[in-house]
Amino acid sequence: MDLTELLAAMDAPMRRQRLVDLVQQAISEVLRHPSADSVAVDRPFQDFGFDSVMAVELRGRLSEALGLRLPATLVYDQPNPEALAEHLVERVEDRMNDPLAPVHRELDAIEDFVESSPDTAAAQAALTRRLTDLFGHSATAAAAATEELPAHGTDPSLDHPDVDLGSASAEDIFGYIDGQLGRSSG
Repeated sequence: MDLTELLAAMDAPMRRQRLVDLVQQAISEVLRHPSADSVAVDRPFQDFGFDSVMAVELRGRLSEALGLRLPATLVYDQPNPEALAEHLVERVEDRMNDPLAPVHRELDAIEDFVESSPDTAAAQAALTRRLTDLFGHSATAAAAATEELPAHGTDPSLDHPDVDLGSASAEDIFGYIDGQLGRSSG
């Protein structure tokens, strides 16, 4: 059982304490402290002497442990380790309540791979074919589901007047995404 499964099985106070412990352990490893006990949870991050490399290393350790995409500015966004742990509690609980969380994790992994892999035309073409095939298989179900929704979905933040998911082909959607990312879709 991995950490995210363990956290999901815990009650809220235990989950919070486990995340406080995780943050303390990660900080002690990044700062090369002898133990996690030497990391006071209420001590401001600025007092720890984090530099940008250490901040990114901490983010990496926490991201890997929790399977979350976290910003590189994590230690600058939170005042102290306790606040960081509380932030992680919220993120973990949000993900636990999201039925699509496993899909989002896998898509994040694909995105990370694409961003870190060599930019070869053959690799991009192969990946595009696989994703297009995958999307094509689910397009019928998605079209049926969108027929039951209001004209532009249920989340106004996702509305875009140029995109009609109910009638768009996989190629149309990938072309739109490529255009938004500033990539050529050919």
